[in-house]
Amino acid sequence: MNLEMAKTFQQYADVMFLPYVSHQLATAQRVDVVWDVYIQDSLKSAAREKRGKGIRRRVTPTTLLPKQWKDFLEWMRIRLNCLNSCPNN
Repeated sequence: MNLEMAKTFQQYADVMFLPYVSHQLATAQRVDVVWDVYIQDSLKSAAREKRGKGIRRRVTPTTLLPKQWKDFLEWMRIRLNCLNSCPNN
């Protein structure tokens, strides 16, 4: 199964995410996986208010991947590459 065949978050985790983390563990001493939480009445919450709410989804193993999931992942890859290549000021 490849990314195009993954329809749910569980399938995506099985096909892409978990194998990627396992591969990283084979060549690294440590792999950190970070999730972020917006706490109500926090500075991050205020920044999020300014950006707008967007679409929120409750993600479960059986939740279907968004139709533009592949485009979103590509956008994130480009954004991370840009951030990593920008000099720190």
